[in-house]
Amino acid sequence: MLMPTEFAAMLACMDGTIAEGTEGHTTDAVQRFTGRSLTAQLPPFAEREMTRSS
Repeated sequence: MLMPTEFAAMLACMDGTIAEGTEGHTTDAVQRFTGRSLTAQLPPFAEREMTRSS
């Protein structure tokens, strides 16, 4: 089953704008919701996962 041409064109356009930085922003939503900073949580999480999958 092939993807309709119009839908493929829309996805390609979205990919292009995202690559140009359209969605390149962050918010404080995680911290407001959980009370914890995502920035502080991410490096230890990534380190654990990298050693765990080895």
